[in-house]
Amino acid sequence: MDVPVIVELTRCDSGAKEQARIETLAREAAKSQIDGSWWNDLPATLRAPADEPDRHWEWRVIVSKFQNKPYYRAKCVISNDNLIQAAMLFRVDALSALATGQRAVFVDRLATAPRNRDKLVTAPVFRGGGTGLLVYAVAQSYSLGFKGRVNLFPVANVHFYTGLGFQPTNVTQGDDALFELPAASAIALLKTKGLIDD
Repeated sequence: MDVPVIVELTRCDSGAKEQARIETLAREAAKSQIDGSWWNDLPATLRAPADEPDRHWEWRVIVSKFQNKPYYRAKCVISNDNLIQAAMLFRVDALSALATGQRAVFVDRLATAPRNRDKLVTAPVFRGGGTGLLVYAVAQSYSLGFKGRVNLFPVANVHFYTGLGFQPTNVTQGDDALFELPAASAIALLKTKGLIDD
């Protein structure tokens, strides 16, 4: 299967659909478009941006640290106005926590631009960037022969992940449980998105 390079975003104000590109996140783009702009000049907020769990992430540093490691990939969603709407760092050498001995893709970081967060700003711009990147990770897992299995530690909004079919596992890191999208749920998600046939 071909891994998607286009994602559909929804404008929150009008409901209009807009296509956006999934591209490799380069260090300079991470520096200028995420670190240098995501948290600046936010519209009216519902809560303090400093309380967001990813507020301290420095994407330039993250991308720099992993850009030459063969199993890591950094991707982003770029809208038609050439702004980064979501970003993700993932690893393609992980193991499944639910299917012993099987492989999975591990999503290390996933974030949508603060301007798109309905729990943070009063008038979010787009919906769909984070979901698009997560579907990309599932498609990547499927194309590598991992049956779409993806795991991650959700830093916020656990309901978002469980709504897509992620399940908690017995693996923990501190107080956080690893969640995994099992193969059956991953395949169902890819079928729903029209990426694989029945």
